Amino acid sequence: MRLESRRFRIPAIIAGLASVCSSQVTPPTTVCDPAPEIRKALDALPDYRQDPAMTDWRGYLQRLAALKDLRTQYPNDVFVQRKYLESTTSNRGIDKVSLEEKSRAESEFKERYERKPDDRVAEYLYAFTLVGRDTPHAIKLFKSVLRSDPKFMLPHLMLAGIYVSPAFLDKKESLVQATAFLDACPANFE
Repeated sequence: MRLESRRFRIPAIIAGLASVCSSQVTPPTTVCDPAPEIRKALDALPDYRQDPAMTDWRGYLQRLAALKDLRTQYPNDVFVQRKYLESTTSNRGIDKVSLEEKSRAESEFKERYERKPDDRVAEYLYAFTLVGRDTPHAIKLFKSVLRSDPKFMLPHLMLAGIYVSPAFLDKKESLVQATAFLDACPANFE
């Protein structure tokens, strides 16, 4: 199974590990969840898996268009940008349109990071694009983000998922990363 498809299994892994994690109140400055209006917008995205009348291709294009609109509306929101990146690395990638979109996204987020190497969100999003292509480099970048900004919790979630993939299997490290995420973000079960 490819690492990209495992990225979307992180919620089940995190839920399974939740029983070993403590329950702490999330500090207001910790990055765990999108703002309510952004959560509402993300939840409203078209989903072809929920509408059997919509073909995969049509659903992909509608979702991509809606995500591009959200990116315009919320250009600095990490959750919107991450959802866009997830859509470019999902189970598509066999047709010209999705391959071109993925390539554009990878180039855009690499350029953004190179322009602002001290921007932890830019670093996180660039690392996100590297998972499955250059995962060792992605791991280094995720860890760099955590060293620079310990309240930015999303890299823990990505690292927990990486460390359960066959190529990077490290159950202990996956548990450490999942625990760190859930300790800071106990209400988040993406």
